Amino acid sequence: MLLPWMAAAWLAGLAAAGLSFEVWQWSLLAATAAAGAFFTRQERLFAAGFLVAMFLFLGAARAEIAIRHHASSPLATMARTAAEVEIQGVAASVPSPWGESFEFVLRPEWTTAPGSGAGLPAGGNVLVRAETSPAIRRGDTVLTRGRLRPPDVTDQTRYAAVLEAESVHRLASPGRWNAMALLDRWRDLILVRLRLVLPESEAALAAGVLLGADEQMPEADRLAFRTTGTAHILAVSGFNVAVVAAAAAATFGRLLGARRGAIAAGVSIAVYTLLCGAEPPVVRAALMGGVALVGARLGRQSTALSSLGAAVILMTLWDPGVLYDVGFQLSVLATLGLVLTARPIHDALRQRPGGPAALALAAEVVLLTLVAQAATLPLSAYVFGRMPLASLPANALILPAQPLLMATGALTSVAALVDLQLGRLVAWLVWPFAAYTLRVVEAFAALPGASLDLERVSPVVPWIAYGAMASVAASARIPRVRSAARAAVRAGGPGWLVVLAALTAIAWRAAVERPDGRLHLTALPGGDVLIESPTGRFIAISPGPGQRGLAQSLEGRLPLTRPELDWLILTHPDGGVGEAADALGRHAPGRFLLVGDAGGEEAAEADAEVVVVRGADEAAFDLGRGARLAVIDARAPGPTLLLTFGSAGILMSESGDAAEVERLVRAHPVVAVVLLGDGRGAASAMDASWPWAAPRLVILDPLPGDRPPEIDDEPASPLFAAVWRRGWIRLSTDGKTLEVTSERGP
Repeated sequence: MLLPWMAAAWLAGLAAAGLSFEVWQWSLLAATAAAGAFFTRQERLFAAGFLVAMFLFLGAARAEIAIRHHASSPLATMARTAAEVEIQGVAASVPSPWGESFEFVLRPEWTTAPGSGAGLPAGGNVLVRAETSPAIRRGDTVLTRGRLRPPDVTDQTRYAAVLEAESVHRLASPGRWNAMALLDRWRDLILVRLRLVLPESEAALAAGVLLGADEQMPEADRLAFRTTGTAHILAVSGFNVAVVAAAAAATFGRLLGARRGAIAAGVSIAVYTLLCGAEPPVVRAALMGGVALVGARLGRQSTALSSLGAAVILMTLWDPGVLYDVGFQLSVLATLGLVLTARPIHDALRQRPGGPAALALAAEVVLLTLVAQAATLPLSAYVFGRMPLASLPANALILPAQPLLMATGALTSVAALVDLQLGRLVAWLVWPFAAYTLRVVEAFAALPGASLDLERVSPVVPWIAYGAMASVAASARIPRVRSAARAAVRAGGPGWLVVLAALTAIAWRAAVERPDGRLHLTALPGGDVLIESPTGRFIAISPGPGQRGLAQSLEGRLPLTRPELDWLILTHPDGGVGEAADALGRHAPGRFLLVGDAGGEEAAEADAEVVVVRGADEAAFDLGRGARLAVIDARAPGPTLLLTFGSAGILMSESGDAAEVERLVRAHPVVAVVLLGDGRGAASAMDASWPWAAPRLVILDPLPGDRPPEIDDEPASPLFAAVWRRGWIRLSTDGKTLEVTSERGP
């Protein structure tokens, strides 16, 4: 099984390109290694080492050839001078999102500087980036204008230059009988017919699963799929094709036997690839997944690994730059994970006779998909900065329905193409599976901590994770280790499930309690306020008197491992620090801020750190990442605090004077006002005609029998909200947008 090691060495050689070695130097090293392999052919270990080294040097030579080819293009020369050019060429891919812009690959035919008459022939591909998505298809002739720049280091084997486009115009489309044009027209017709026979969300889901076309998916549904890590069923990607290949190989292998099932799986993968548009990344993933997984069904695991290694070498030989394509990396990892586990999973399920065949098949598909997700999780977390914690349970519930969704969706598409009435009738077959998938995804997306945002993931983390996975895989091949693992599973029995469930709950809770980089303010009953800073610090504001109500409200809102507050701000500190600490119990903070003219006498005697702000004094606290809490007026009876983060400001005041509140709003433009304690009297005195700087939300703590004031439906009028008994209102902001959630208790 030498070919997988050769493939790994080849990829390492591609990555080593750019080390100031010429092509002839890499070639000479490769020839030397080949000679070493020839003269040591009687010693298999030495010969294998020389062959692996030969592929390392050959990979580096191939990458250098690609770099030299693109560097010799006239476009590369113009890019080094940051020239502004016009380029006419053929779009080699459809526009895809890239950060806040869109990019596509252009095969240039000629280029010229704006205003000059003569065009120059251009060679090499150009990566075009535009601020908006151009209305073009693959194969269209387009004219672009913008400024050239050299490609990044990871792109120099694929592109001669990068064009930051100012404009993109379509000049012509491919001929009517062009294969890609025909395929695109059929896809568009299927999308239109699905929307005519199914509700919007269900039609978009069916189109995404069948054709990878999720453009019509409502944004709320799209966000739910991203949050739960199930978006792979909507879009065509290397990962998705690998999963489809695994499911096809498992399904047809069980239904038709090994050899005929392998043929049927290969045909189904090819058809799926064509329906999805046959984009180059999809074709690469289909070839790699199809060859490797069908090989796993026909032969041993070593055969499948060799097939995967050969596929990787051939693809990167044709296009060395694909090594840096994230989709290629994910598809290789997913396919590798499936190759290593497909046969063991199949054999393990086959050794448990007596159960329904359909249940065994569904279990195999689910397990294969979970394996593929686990194999790609470290890299995707590093690249995309997000770890969907709900991914595994959500996928386990929806994946069994996907083969049925695909089959009934295809049947509905065919029926709708024949006749719309027939399509509406057949659509009842696909609707239950689509609706079930949507409801499950929405339910998991609504869970707290469904997705964990990772700010900075060290590049070392994926290497450690994959090293651990490789160690486990290698250990599993040792008979003694396998026997010990089986004995441990049998000894623990159901107890292992209890332990796993407990560990999962603890890990989920820890992830939910992790700071998410946003600023949160929760208005609680009694006029209390809880602030969570972007860095995870907790500050409570209590107008008093007494903090027992605050202690009850804090239960379940502070981290399990750190239940104490960082600061408690008392705006009426007459009861003193000691009494407040006793009332809060385990939530008592180590630091107090006393705002007002009373209650500071015991500050010197208190065990905790106490800061006193009186009269016209001001104080400000840095909450991290630009968030700031300031006391802008400490005078009784209406202390006022201002919380800011980015462009979002929240004013908290106890002033019962409507004119004073309006003055504060004019002086500090904010998006929300929280009226604490006595400040609720200001709400009833406020006139509906607010100043131009009026906040969009006013939160108050009502007295028994109070009703929010009637406000005219004017654009400048704020929305009034009350924190009722056992209820709460939560404001969350990233410094740009404000989200409001609330709950009213019984």
